[in-house]
Amino acid sequence: NFNIVLALLFLVAVLLASDTLFLLKMAVNSLGFLFQNTLAMTFWTDPIDNTGFVGDWTVFYWAWWIAYGPFVGLFVTRISRGRTIREVVVGMLLLGSMGVWLFFLVLGNHSLGLQLSGELDVVGIMQSSGGNAAVVAGLNTLPMAALIIGVFAVVAVIFVATTYDSASYTLAATATQSLDASEDPPRWHRVFWAVAIAILPIGLMYAGGIKEAQTATLVVSLPLTFTFWLSGWALLKSLHEDHPAR
Repeated sequence: NFNIVLALLFLVAVLLASDTLFLLKMAVNSLGFLFQNTLAMTFWTDPIDNTGFVGDWTVFYWAWWIAYGPFVGLFVTRISRGRTIREVVVGMLLLGSMGVWLFFLVLGNHSLGLQLSGELDVVGIMQSSGGNAAVVAGLNTLPMAALIIGVFAVVAVIFVATTYDSASYTLAATATQSLDASEDPPRWHRVFWAVAIAILPIGLMYAGGIKEAQTATLVVSLPLTFTFWLSGWALLKSLHEDHPAR
C-alpha cells in the first residue's frame, strides 16, 4: 500500500511539474485512439512494411505476460484468501490495467512532449544509451528533478523487490513437498529461488542483451500457453464439482 501511494504521488508530481495541459490532452486523445482502434491493433501483423515491430514488441510482451502468469496467479491466489473469484478477477484486470495506463499516459506523453518540442532528443538517447538513460534524462528536465528521480528510484526498487519476493515465494511453495495450504515455505528455500531468478536475467543480459532475454521469454511462454488451457479447464471442472448446477 505504501508503494502504491508513493507511485501515485510520483505520477502526480510529474503531471504537475511538466506540461500539464499537453499531458491531459494527449491522455484523452490516446484513450480515444485506443478504444477506436483496439480491434485493428489486435490483429495487426505489419505484413507490408515488415518493420519487425510486431515480433520485437507485441509478441514479446504477450510472451512476457504469459511467462509471468503462473507465479503471479499462484501468488495472488495465496494472498486473496477469503475473497470471491469475481473480486479477484475484477481487481486484477481493472485496477492493474488502470495502473499501467496511468504510467503510460503520464510518463509516455511527457517523453513525447519533450521530443516534439525539441527540448530533449529522447529517441536519440534511447538509441545511443538505452531506455534507462532516456528515463532519467526525461525526469531530469523537471523542476526538483533530484527529488522526483529519488522517489522514482524508491518506487522502482520496491516494485522489483515485491516482484522477486512473490516469484521466489511461489516457486518455493511449488517445489516444497507436503506443504499445507496454511503454511509458508522455508525461508532458505525462498532465498535460493530469489537468487536463482536474479542471476538468470543478469546472465542473459551479459550474454547478448535484450534480444537473448526476449528469446528466452518466448521459449518459456510457448509451452505455458498450452498449460493455461489445461489450467482453465481444470478450474472450471473444480468449480463445477464444488458448486454443481441445481
